[in-house]
Amino acid sequence: MSQINFFKEDIKLDLRMLQGYKKWIEKIAVQYNQPIGVINYVFCSDEFLYNINMEYLDHDTYTDIITFDLREGQLNETIEADMFISIERIKENSDKEAVPFKKELARVIIH
Repeated sequence: MSQINFFKEDIKLDLRMLQGYKKWIEKIAVQYNQPIGVINYVFCSDEFLYNINMEYLDHDTYTDIITFDLREGQLNETIEADMFISIERIKENSDKEAVPFKKELARVIIH
């Protein structure tokens, strides 16, 4: 059984608004024959994600998402991942690209 979790760090965000994405994520995983074990989405600020980028990847840049693949090297295994997403970057990208926030969020969530 898949487990998709939503968390937040250092931001105000009603996680209940994200619950509808769970079935959609599962549907896409099935389409690509990629079973889901556990995916943890952590929504955060630009600064929080920037610090992760510096500490773990040594990248001195802002980004919209950092994904940590927790599988043991087998690409055909069940998906196990921690995904950190900057809500500030999603908002900025949606404005810049003139797309609705929810569409940009969905793009990043499923990347």
